[in-house]
Amino acid sequence: MITARIAASLHTIVLTTIVGLTACSNNDQPQTRFLETDAPLKKLELRREPAPEGARVFFISPADGDVVSSPVKLEFGAKNLIITLTGDYKPNSGHHHLLINTPLPPEDDIMGPEEGIMHFNKAETGVELELEPGVYTLQLLAGDGNHVAHEPPILSEKITITVE
Repeated sequence: MITARIAASLHTIVLTTIVGLTACSNNDQPQTRFLETDAPLKKLELRREPAPEGARVFFISPADGDVVSSPVKLEFGAKNLIITLTGDYKPNSGHHHLLINTPLPPEDDIMGPEEGIMHFNKAETGVELELEPGVYTLQLLAGDGNHVAHEPPILSEKITITVE
């Protein structure tokens, strides 16, 4: 379990990393966005990127109700959303976050290192996970270049799988 003090330190590290990330433009010149604030990580009131018209994220596999064995191979899909690196501020873009047995984070918060949320910062569209036997709920949430949910959030349906 993460203590409040460690969690606050991790949030500070995540914020520093997120706002200092660079993304390459078409001409491969670094572009950096900096956020100057003494505010705590939560409730920074970052501008949320608008969700592209008709954007959605979804599971290609497994399907809701599947019984699987570990390691579990998850494949993610996206429609009307360009999957990019964290820190990439291209219009109509974002990256996947996988919520495992956890509720949605507040929409106006940076998605930090919370327990139960996996971040796919390098534009990954899947993962293979070692999971203990049991029942798991899974949901995808797209994050913009600042690790914040779009406006409105781009969410998959929540699925339930059983690992034998």
